[in-house]
Amino acid sequence: SLMSLKLVEEHGLNLKKVRRGGQTIENPAPDFILQSGDELVLSGSTNAFAAGAALFRPVKSNGGNQTAKTLVQIPAAEITPVEL
Repeated sequence: SLMSLKLVEEHGLNLKKVRRGGQTIENPAPDFILQSGDELVLSGSTNAFAAGAALFRPVKSNGGNQTAKTLVQIPAAEITPVEL
């Protein structure tokens, strides 16, 4: 769930929206479950994004096992800052 990710408490990032299958979910509830392919709209300071950069790195495969620590899988070339 979003609550278990502790985006604000541990990373200083606020989840504003989730885009899923052409729909936008504004201010998702703490018990919201992210799915593969979800696009996150986050806000936070430049320092928060820099410090939390590891959350957005692609998952590394280790003999079929994936690193569970990674929050989302987004190639760096697709991360584009947007003005809210």
